[in-house]
Amino acid sequence: MFRLFAALFRSRAGTTRPAESALFEGLEQRLALYADPFLADLPQLSDMKNTNDTVVRFQTNHGIIDIEIYDRGGPPARVTAQNFLTYVTSGRYDNTFFHRSISNFVLQGGGFVDDPTNSPQYSAVTTDPAIVNEYSNDRKNLVRTIAMAKLGGQPNSATSQFFFNLVDNPDLDTQNGGFTVFGKVIKGWDVVETIAGFQTRDLNTFLGGDAFGQVPLSNTNDNTSLIRIIDAEIIKPADQLAFYTQTIYFPEGFRSGRIVSTVSLVNEDANASALYQVIVRYETKTRDTVISTGTLVPGAHLELPVSKAGTPSLNLVKAGAPFAYIIRSTAKVGATLTHKDFGATASESFFQAEPFDAEALKSWSFAGAQKSPGVFTYFVWENLTGSVATVTINFYAADGSTVLLTKTTQPYRRGGIDLSQITNLSNGLVTARITSTQPIVASMSLYRAAPARATMELGVPNGGNTQGILPGAIIASAGQAVITAMRTSDSIASSVTIDFQFILSDGTVLSNNGTLTLPSGTRSRRWDLSTLNAALPADEAFTIRYKVRSATEPLAMSYYSLGAGGDAVAEAFQTFSSQELLFAGGFTDPTDTGREIISIVNPYTSGTVVANYRLRFHFTDGTSDEIIIPPGGSGSLTQNRRLDISVRDLPEVMARITSDAKFRTYSITLSTTLLVGGREEDGAIFASLTRIDPANGTVAIGPTLRAGNTVFFANDAIFTPA
Repeated sequence: MFRLFAALFRSRAGTTRPAESALFEGLEQRLALYADPFLADLPQLSDMKNTNDTVVRFQTNHGIIDIEIYDRGGPPARVTAQNFLTYVTSGRYDNTFFHRSISNFVLQGGGFVDDPTNSPQYSAVTTDPAIVNEYSNDRKNLVRTIAMAKLGGQPNSATSQFFFNLVDNPDLDTQNGGFTVFGKVIKGWDVVETIAGFQTRDLNTFLGGDAFGQVPLSNTNDNTSLIRIIDAEIIKPADQLAFYTQTIYFPEGFRSGRIVSTVSLVNEDANASALYQVIVRYETKTRDTVISTGTLVPGAHLELPVSKAGTPSLNLVKAGAPFAYIIRSTAKVGATLTHKDFGATASESFFQAEPFDAEALKSWSFAGAQKSPGVFTYFVWENLTGSVATVTINFYAADGSTVLLTKTTQPYRRGGIDLSQITNLSNGLVTARITSTQPIVASMSLYRAAPARATMELGVPNGGNTQGILPGAIIASAGQAVITAMRTSDSIASSVTIDFQFILSDGTVLSNNGTLTLPSGTRSRRWDLSTLNAALPADEAFTIRYKVRSATEPLAMSYYSLGAGGDAVAEAFQTFSSQELLFAGGFTDPTDTGREIISIVNPYTSGTVVANYRLRFHFTDGTSDEIIIPPGGSGSLTQNRRLDISVRDLPEVMARITSDAKFRTYSITLSTTLLVGGREEDGAIFASLTRIDPANGTVAIGPTLRAGNTVFFANDAIFTPA
């Protein structure tokens, strides 16, 4: 019943800066930066036979194998190459294992799965119809090449199984119509040789078939020591002289009969096109599926419908199967997820992990969860690595009760918890800390059906910070706004004093220094902003900064605002930022009264630091056309000052938006230059986007960091309020 290589095998025997600028250095990472295995140590174009070909990477449990696929040159084996790439992009090579190895001959895989999230754990790859044989004397079975396996005496029987030629195999050029070579290993041949050097064992009885007589094992005393392809992905698209060099993440995705999900993408580079692929990683069964690939011209914005209730043609993902997103690209892009469920809208930007060290990504905190009847709160995370992650979730209720849960998350899988299902946790305010043995990205979403409301926010990485900034808080005159502080350290034996600053748009700075504490034994507290400081304005944005006095321990801080119409926004206080920030989820409907505000803060509190800023609006029109605000130049913001830019107050932008409905969605790039005594320096500002739109959904969105920029943390000395 399996497509075997049996007949074939039977026929063969065996820089230095001035002193002042040191204040502006980004906080150095304490440990090694996280590196996406599919971006690291890429091969060279000079290694390829034809630089227009696609390159695929196998991440095995014994190393990386990079394969040039002859889909453009070689000469091309177009049908065979496309067949192989279809298995790659549909995720069907993930979690497969090499099931046959013959020394000085071939190493075969692609036929069988070892996946502990499946039942049964060992199964055959789901195959497509067999393809036509494309053997060519110009593509011989030489050492380092990859070819398709097939049934004996059936030249046109290849489906999913492939093999690496461990030596020159001229016999395979004449048998069974010849075996179609469709690529070559251009990096990682030593990994292939290592795998081929392992001893083999007959596992036909153990695995239940007749294809497992010579299975390579890293430990022949253990039948489960299989040599697995953990992940198979395209790392260089065809017809391009560039590899994918950036990955951004968002851990939450789901499709049901009421959900509408859209991913907004922006190529902020004004000079280079960006090729991208959007991948979803399911929690169980087939793991990875590429749902979209394409090109963003310089400055372009794209709306990608992922699922739409009632419109099957727009459903790119499986129903009822939780998943996470990753987006890979050849240039620097930003992305935002907009998710409509329970009649309400939530939105959040994708996370750029590469600027952080691996340890920082193992701890995520959430200060503003809620558990109550009719409220659905979900915590989700995405394992960023090829290793199993043990994820521990500590839930802390306001009454002091706690619940600890531990979950195992397989490589590159998504995990999650529905808070409403934890029956032994008290209702009310809940804070949470998620720790993992592997780097992860974690988020929280909250939904209520009646009245309809939804919020979505990324967690605070690295266990929080002793300082943080919320660029744009608003107290609705007929609503409510609260902030919640959560202690993220294991011990809560001592008291913590928190100093707050509230920066108004007219330059006024209000403070609550020394008046707010987390007493010993108290994990979290929530304050109503309208009573916390009576001078705070209603219906007007302001900035909140917190600082833990004496930096005694880190906190996670969250903001939650409920508008008069019943919709809500939530946002974690920002603890890091950079010089360029991306908001891919802009939206303005000129036919309603909704308003969208970009809040910007110059966080510097000492010296003479001027932040010159520029906004670039990118629209969905298939061109690189963009609008720069202020026109022809930039605006300025002095230290510890803030401003709000309302999209409706920008005539150039509104003229575009009102010209065609397709321009109602857009992206925004915020770029800044920091001037210290007139000299340009590296640095950071903080910003957020808030949309108050009862008709289309009220959201608060933090930015995606621009890849390649230095990350600055809120507790950097130059930011610290007096």
